[in-house]
Amino acid sequence: MSELLNLQFEFAERVSLIPGKVRELDMRVKFGEILRSNEQAEINALGRVGRAELCRAIDESWPGLALAISDNVGSGIRKSQHCRALALDLQLFGSRDGSWVYLRNSQDYETLGRWWCTLHESARWGGDFQDPDGGHFSFEWRGVK
Repeated sequence: MSELLNLQFEFAERVSLIPGKVRELDMRVKFGEILRSNEQAEINALGRVGRAELCRAIDESWPGLALAISDNVGSGIRKSQHCRALALDLQLFGSRDGSWVYLRNSQDYETLGRWWCTLHESARWGGDFQDPDGGHFSFEWRGVK
């Protein structure tokens, strides 16, 4: 079995533990992006200005695609662990006055992030490397988090 495939299995097994831990913390969770296509990674790597230029170039021929790209607020790197199925973006919700409220601050994710990092020697949490909302959970492979 390849090293990457084995690590992907390990990652998926650890991800399956997240909902239970979130419940213990009296929160709720939605899974965001896990597997990112190479095409999406390229779009994200363009940044806002690059996406705007791309949209102007393709708008006449593919208006639907241009709209989808312009609505994309993602950012990232071309070699993201999402492209290797080794990353997950989480959206945590906390109860406030009887409603579930999306938690947007890295500190809201810290307890879960610290727990995640205990599950495997490759486990990484975005709050440890300036992920603004803290929702990035991944396994490091070949130096990429």
